[in-house]
Amino acid sequence: MVTGVIKDQIENQIENQMTDKVRTPHSRALPTIHFRPWLNGMVVMALTIGYCGSVALMLLPQLELNALGVLMLSYTMVVATLFMHEAMHGVAFPQPWLNARMGQYMGWLTVSPYTMGTWNERVQEHTDHHLGHATQIDLDFSNLPPGCKQAIVWLEWFHFPALSLVMLNWINLKYFCNPDSRYRTLRWSTICQGAMLTGLGCLSLKALGLFLLGYCLSLVALRFNGAYQHNEDYLEQKGRYLVTLGTFSPLISERYPWLNALLLNFGYHSAHHARMYCPWYDLPALDRSLFRNGEGNHLLLAELWSDYHRYRRERVEAFLDL
Repeated sequence: MVTGVIKDQIENQIENQMTDKVRTPHSRALPTIHFRPWLNGMVVMALTIGYCGSVALMLLPQLELNALGVLMLSYTMVVATLFMHEAMHGVAFPQPWLNARMGQYMGWLTVSPYTMGTWNERVQEHTDHHLGHATQIDLDFSNLPPGCKQAIVWLEWFHFPALSLVMLNWINLKYFCNPDSRYRTLRWSTICQGAMLTGLGCLSLKALGLFLLGYCLSLVALRFNGAYQHNEDYLEQKGRYLVTLGTFSPLISERYPWLNALLLNFGYHSAHHARMYCPWYDLPALDRSLFRNGEGNHLLLAELWSDYHRYRRERVEAFLDL
């Protein structure tokens, strides 16, 4: 949900582009894309080390190292989610089976193996998103008691991702309880993750609490990073042209583009929607080749935080129809 001054800025940009009809990215030459499995292999290795290292830091008695472990885990989970997104598009590795395995592994690292069912179902759901189809959320919040809705809103006021936790756990529980053999892998992954967390809690309740804190921080970071990538009012028209037109690029920095690689260049979202099979390391070049004179709809994350923080309650209340 886009709110406040950012909404005015976004609407003005779209109105100008709709009037001028200057944004036609598919008519321009695209750079050649090459797979770099060695680079993505290094990313997978770094995420594995970051995950194990962060848990090890949480088990130590020093509070400052515990805090470092929480931040490391949160960042690792964020990047793992973005790398899973690469795998869903089949651009992480040349082999389709390896993309699927690495995507499943990233889902395991993020304690959310399949929030849309099987891996193929999740890939299809995300492809539909790129084609302009609305994402179906199989969770009717209208059945929630008003007290539960208010509790979610107040928890969200403290930036606790209550809404995300309710949705993720509801969806995972739905598939876990589904007897269909397609979800056998999901059930075993959930059992293994539960056993891992139980084991961590037996070693140290403090470490378990810090792990859950890092997980919650990763959900907050992912929600903030994705909150301004699309303008739902224009996406409702479900046109491929308007999907690209109503998409925005919230970047860490325009002056120092290399900083955006810290989030696998996920901020170049306009370029990503213009060509969804472009690997993350080629997105900056693709953005430069496709867009000119601000057509890429660049926004800066640092300037979006105040708007995100100010309307944290209103955003959730609108989602819950309060």
